Amino acid sequence: MYEMEIDLYSVSHGYGFCVAKGLRVFFRIEDFHRESSEEPLPICGEPVSIDRVIGGEKSPRAASVQRLVRPQQHTGRVKSFDTHKGWGFIESGDTVYFLHRSDLTVPFVPIIGSRVTFYAGIRRDKPRACYVSPPGKVEDSWRT
Repeated sequence: MYEMEIDLYSVSHGYGFCVAKGLRVFFRIEDFHRESSEEPLPICGEPVSIDRVIGGEKSPRAASVQRLVRPQQHTGRVKSFDTHKGWGFIESGDTVYFLHRSDLTVPFVPIIGSRVTFYAGIRRDKPRACYVSPPGKVEDSWRT
């Protein structure tokens, strides 16, 4: 068994990568196990366990990816957002999270000062907001 963390996950493509100690492992969404459909899809930086690694076409592939900690949803305020560049920041408590348009669960423009909900992730060793939505919206895009 390997303990790793999610390095990257593409909602639109349905695959991602886990990393640990120089090893990078490919996985497909059907190999990722959630306790319920209410939980989000993989979050960058979250710890996971992998039972087996098998050979793949281009890189090793995880046969089964299991979430180690149940993710908690956070609430924050949009600190900045550039509509042309598609990125900005969210403040939640003492932490500032990077926000990218690819992490929006429904089409909306994050307005400075507005409240949003998200899951806290880590990408390139920095806090990142994942699965961002305006409060009260159903995040159907990741409930597959």
